[in-house]
Amino acid sequence: MSQRLRSSSAATIFQRLLTFLFVILCQGCASNDLAFLKPTHTLLTPKGDQIPVGWAVSREEKRRGLSFLKAEQFPSHQGLLFYYNTFQLRAFWTAETYFNLDIIFLDDSYVVTAIERNVPNYRYSEPAEPRPRTGLHLCRFILELVAGRSKELNLQVGDRLRWTVPEEIETFLLSVSQHSRPTTWPGAPD
Repeated sequence: MSQRLRSSSAATIFQRLLTFLFVILCQGCASNDLAFLKPTHTLLTPKGDQIPVGWAVSREEKRRGLSFLKAEQFPSHQGLLFYYNTFQLRAFWTAETYFNLDIIFLDDSYVVTAIERNVPNYRYSEPAEPRPRTGLHLCRFILELVAGRSKELNLQVGDRLRWTVPEEIETFLLSVSQHSRPTTWPGAPD
């Protein structure tokens, strides 16, 4: 067996082993508390359509996102909003997702800065080349929706989303900007 073939085989085996270990470790994540997915606040589109959202605030919530959820476990009218302390360039990818997503990038005022529609789902157990990921976009918040929902809502770059109860959001963001998810906040699940 040539040196090149042995190296290639070893690399393939090593990659498969790492993939297997990652999947095993992440399956433990699948059983973690999913309370952050439960909608606590509602965004409104320019036309007045409602998007109930859960919040991904902590590092673990952001890492978990919608991973390991089947399509039937995440209502198609709902969204998951990722909170960041700063407005900067970000890219997203859909690790261990089981359904395609629309990924909406928002600035500090909830103005849509970019939309990537129908981002393919990706599972480590099914290697894909290249891994689906978004481009880099300026944002402070990222909203994930089930693929097709942003088109149903007719969301466009430049649209400004707003909150049904803005005062609750100000209180919520003030509490999370102090580096920890509050134990209680307006609209928190019991």
